Amino acid sequence: ILSAVLHSVLYETEVPMNIESMFEREDVRQLVHAFSLVEGEEEIKAFLTDLCTPREVCDLAQRLEVARGLDEG
Repeated sequence: ILSAVLHSVLYETEVPMNIESMFEREDVRQLVHAFSLVEGEEEIKAFLTDLCTPREVCDLAQRLEVARGLDEG
């Protein structure tokens, strides 16, 4: 699954500009499914390491902080 997702991300250039159509893409569906298979902190760390650069992991962490702040009001 991971190699198919990476292939799609690397070689498909059309990126939808809205959330609804983004989740209709097969590569995004596979990514969501891959996330659903990951269990526990160690597997999550390994998954993120395989999928993202260190900068991308830090960017995701910062986005999570912003989302939490927005959620708190």
